Amino acid sequence: YGHQTYQSFRPHSGSWKDYAFAAGDFRAGSDQTVSTYFSYDRSFEELAGEIDASDFYNRIPISNPEYLSNNSHIKIQSFRTGITDDYRFDDSFSNKTTVFGSGWTSNQPYAHGYTDGNQFNYGVRTAFNYTKEGKYAGVNGTLGGMFQGSNLTTNGVFIIPGTNISIPSDQENYALNYYLFTEWNVMLPAQFTLTVGASLNRNEFGIRNMLRNNVLNDTTNLVVKAFAPVLAPRISILKVLNNDISVYASVSAGYTPPLLSDVVASNGALNLSVKPERAVQYEIGSKGSVFEKRLSYQLALFDLENTDKLVSETSNAVTFTTNAGEQRNRGLELSLSYMLIDYREQTISVLRPWVSYTYSDFRYVDFKSNNNDNSGTVNFSGNQVARVPKNMVNAGVDIGTNVGVYLYGTYQYVGRVPVTFDNSTFVKAYSLLDAKLGYQHRIADHFNLNVFVGGNNLLGSTYYTFLFVGPNITGLEQSKDGGSGDGYIIPGAYEATFYSSISLSYIF
Repeated sequence: YGHQTYQSFRPHSGSWKDYAFAAGDFRAGSDQTVSTYFSYDRSFEELAGEIDASDFYNRIPISNPEYLSNNSHIKIQSFRTGITDDYRFDDSFSNKTTVFGSGWTSNQPYAHGYTDGNQFNYGVRTAFNYTKEGKYAGVNGTLGGMFQGSNLTTNGVFIIPGTNISIPSDQENYALNYYLFTEWNVMLPAQFTLTVGASLNRNEFGIRNMLRNNVLNDTTNLVVKAFAPVLAPRISILKVLNNDISVYASVSAGYTPPLLSDVVASNGALNLSVKPERAVQYEIGSKGSVFEKRLSYQLALFDLENTDKLVSETSNAVTFTTNAGEQRNRGLELSLSYMLIDYREQTISVLRPWVSYTYSDFRYVDFKSNNNDNSGTVNFSGNQVARVPKNMVNAGVDIGTNVGVYLYGTYQYVGRVPVTFDNSTFVKAYSLLDAKLGYQHRIADHFNLNVFVGGNNLLGSTYYTFLFVGPNITGLEQSKDGGSGDGYIIPGAYEATFYSSISLSYIF
């Protein structure tokens, strides 16, 4: 069980949470294990809303007045539960089956109305696993399927900004998702491993709009949207160069169906023309360790080709999802860690610096403001993808001692990022420095004590926690410090924040 409260640096942005969970593993026989899980959460989150770049860069701790006037918040109660049966038929063949369910109820007044919702999710997943090792080759694989269903009821009111016109909504929706999947690893001679797999996906929506012309009358009209089954294959080859280094190459196809929230706009209108998002990813890389396994590394180069990209847009204060044409995501990911000290008997028993770098050249390939192709159509093709920084660095050091004292320090750099599709408006880069100092000690045979203090944003940087993006944000260029624009930035705390914790665990 846990209880958490938080008072933010901005008015009307506090948080209250209660949560509890229980989990257990039970041996039902020599070849069978049953695992269970249950969690319950209750939270109340005040919403301070987005601010414009002028207030953000001048570090003014204000909140969006429209959020304040409507007492905007999110009140949620939710649960999650599941039971898993793991049965081994013999040394080579086993099955794992999970039955699961979850649900939530929410109340959310926002800047221009409110939405109440209830959702219940349920499903089952089963997978048969096979492993066989030979003298010169081996194979292991999985064959399974999953079904997941959800029922969602929502009702609310959307008020068109600047008017007294209200648009109520009241809907009962469902979603059904079916998956068949398989993946096989074949261990070949000369330390090659071939991996082949695929998934067959089918998705269906049912949407019942309980309102017609703002009157609750036609409750029998059910709109069903079913997508044709899609096969998503993947293949990769891995070569072990020695006991410490391997290289690989892979090609995989992806498929993302629209969610119910993608089909229904913020004002309750239906957008049944939205299509699934598809992608093909090409990737090569290497991972391993050198210098007597002290230096570990991972390197990946990727090219992700998206079509019918699902993007959230806002027009006339209505947020909806659209297919944004083609998008190409190319990039590099590199991580390094070096174990300078790893000796339990020394005072400094662990000293491990690490760093990771991500380069993201994400571009719109074929993306326009609409499909009219007239004088009012804006072509965003070739521009950098909004809300994706080109450069991101994470670095840190982990220090441990033989008396139980430990220190974790982290540094993060996030490059400048566009927030408009035409790249006319950027948000500046920022850096964050965090640290955590603690003491951990085993008391007798059954107790474990852990005490720590920590701080976030120790440099007092100006940074954001979320950015709203779109074609029509009027904000500031990266080089400007004054002026005003539409609110699109959720700021992080302008000053350093600190926390502490003490826990005592009993080990049976």
